[in-house]
Amino acid sequence: MRLTRRELLAGVAASLPLVAYGQVARPPARAGRITPALSLEQILANSGLSRNTGFALVDLQNGRELEAHNPRLARPPASVTKIMTALYAEDRLGADYRFETRVMASGSIAGGVLQGDLYLVGGGDPQLDTDDLNVMVGQIKAAGISRISGRMLVVSSALPWIEKINQNQPMQAGYNASISGLNLNYNRVYFEWKRENSGYRVSMDARSEQVRPQVSVAQMRVVRRSSPTYAYAREDGVERWSVSSAALGRGGGRWLPVRDPARYAAEVFQVLAA
Repeated sequence: MRLTRRELLAGVAASLPLVAYGQVARPPARAGRITPALSLEQILANSGLSRNTGFALVDLQNGRELEAHNPRLARPPASVTKIMTALYAEDRLGADYRFETRVMASGSIAGGVLQGDLYLVGGGDPQLDTDDLNVMVGQIKAAGISRISGRMLVVSSALPWIEKINQNQPMQAGYNASISGLNLNYNRVYFEWKRENSGYRVSMDARSEQVRPQVSVAQMRVVRRSSPTYAYAREDGVERWSVSSAALGRGGGRWLPVRDPARYAAEVFQVLAA
């Protein structure tokens, strides 16, 4: 997909803080000398980042380079590259596309009992949260189902499972969670702690605006050690964390990444349904 210069600049502008123009009164002019605008070279020189900065702005209609500085310097991409992903998704999926998470059944309903299995089928929705699952549970109840005779299953094959977005990021970084066809709360679990007597009370939950179900597929232990702050292992289907007591203070909370999103979503769905 080719982007015009106008589209590229519009995308970059869309990623910046919004500023209202037109109805905002301009500040009054002040007397005195007006400092001329700095050139690109002066800005980079003043920042001290001239050697470590690189970019290129190219007119895709004719291939002409409009502005550049160290254009071949290898650097991690800037955050505005998400614009390209969004434009590609809009081009391929369409602006009206919506991700769907569905509940399906393999049998009929008799006397409030589903005679078969119940499926939670992910469609790759990146924004599904616990409140959404709670609404779906309410819809199941409204459909006349109060019990199932079979199993409760989840399907996450809409997208390939990726354990980490970036292997080089810290294991406890909430922004470095897994990706799956069934994602919940951006595939993060909330760890909360509070100092009590000589120890800590800890909890792991899948909180959202309306509900706060506790989970057992992710567990936390507070241990006495100087480092590392966090340690992680997956054992018997449980994500086992430990944290240094020296790093906790009196209390607080933070989001931690989930590495098995389907199992996490399955437990939260099951807890809400129960």
